[in-house]
Amino acid sequence: MLNTIEKPADVAIKDAKKNKSFKITPCVVPDDILFDVLTSNLLTPFYLATPLKALLPIQKLPGKPWKFLDSMAIAAKGVAVQNVFKEICGAISSKANVTDIAHLINVRNKLIQQTVEPNKYLVFTGAGGGHVCCAFGAVNSFELQKLIIDQTLYWTQVKTQDEAIYLTGLFNSEAINAVIKEFQPKGAFGERHVHKLPFGVTPPFDPSQAVHQNVVEKTKQLLNEYAKVITMDQSIHPLLDPNTGTLARRRLTIHEKIKKLQTYADYDEACRSLYGV
Repeated sequence: MLNTIEKPADVAIKDAKKNKSFKITPCVVPDDILFDVLTSNLLTPFYLATPLKALLPIQKLPGKPWKFLDSMAIAAKGVAVQNVFKEICGAISSKANVTDIAHLINVRNKLIQQTVEPNKYLVFTGAGGGHVCCAFGAVNSFELQKLIIDQTLYWTQVKTQDEAIYLTGLFNSEAINAVIKEFQPKGAFGERHVHKLPFGVTPPFDPSQAVHQNVVEKTKQLLNEYAKVITMDQSIHPLLDPNTGTLARRRLTIHEKIKKLQTYADYDEACRSLYGV
């Protein structure tokens, strides 16, 4: 299930590889240039933390593709906005402008191709790592004119909550890792780069199939038990917080905690039965 926790704001600084010391001069800017960004380090099994806030020179109107704001559009928003983007451009290079920012955030045209439809469900998986990690949420729980899904996440839209639960349950199982293992490239520390493999080996959801419904039922039971654990066990909160520890360690520790839940064995059996492992 999609849940949220507070305090995500330092993630971009903590995980920065460039411009680590860069800071914007405090100022007041309009809300229409602040966006909600989902990245892989917000994702742990069955859980997605609060989106990051990002200040970007872009615009999304209902029913329209993403639009990149030019220098004139930025100037029309006032001196504070102009100065903010001057500082950002200056951190990129002495000759950079807002168009260069657009190129940086539109990697392989992934942003302008992003279209999220209302009244559906989003299923997210991490692009990297050696094990699949997944969470889902209702599209209507996001502000669509603000939502940006980073390239470090793979995602799909499905029509029903049951289909979202079906995929999320399977993609967090040990069975899926056993199925895709032989297709993963190997590095010095074992298998890596999950990418889109889980989608390719998983049968499309068919509510008429008993084995599919069993995965949904057993995953729902696990989700309900896990939600209670999150509420009652304060020690799990740091593991859900993207500002604490490494992503790999947080995901692994949470997975081990989930395996100890009473409903896990039935859930695990349902997923193995579907994949035949």
